Amino acid sequence: MGGIWLLCNYEGKKFDVRVKDIDESSFMDLVDDLFDESLKQDVSLPEMFRLFYHNRCGQRVELVDDFTLIRMWALFLGKEEIEIWLEKAIEVKYSFKMALQNRKERLRREEDRRKQVEEQARMVREKERLRIEEQEKIQREIEEIQKFTVAIEIPVVNAQKLEVEYERVFSSQVADEVFPGYSIPEATQNTQNTQPSQ
Repeated sequence: MGGIWLLCNYEGKKFDVRVKDIDESSFMDLVDDLFDESLKQDVSLPEMFRLFYHNRCGQRVELVDDFTLIRMWALFLGKEEIEIWLEKAIEVKYSFKMALQNRKERLRREEDRRKQVEEQARMVREKERLRIEEQEKIQREIEEIQKFTVAIEIPVVNAQKLEVEYERVFSSQVADEVFPGYSIPEATQNTQNTQPSQ
């Protein structure tokens, strides 16, 4: 069958609940929906309450379980809405207690899932933070190394002057530059006066 609207009254306050399919509904689901929809519509319900509707004779009939709920659906078959009343209670039937227990377990599962999603998101953020820190560290090390210029001296024999000269190669971030000249400081190996073979 189709759905139906429940027009709910509690201590002068009103809210409504949509039952999408009365054939698939149950008393426990109805209690859960009443709590959820009342919160959405700014109506605060007590932890325990009793449910009533008026039959065709105007008599109050209490909803206490699936059986009484099915009888109400049958009574209002073809209607688009049913008006029900909620009253605060100190003691409730077993079905209502089971509905409360079922709701608490559902809320606990949803809270556990929410915490799990938040923890996964936190771990992803932490992993990304560590990755960025590692990249920044590597970049700082590269920049620190690039501050220094590496110089390499290469001995070269000058055939005209019959002596050994040194070319100093500077390796920098911009380019490699070559400056010919004597060793600075003077080379320690005994190559300054080396004569080419005749």
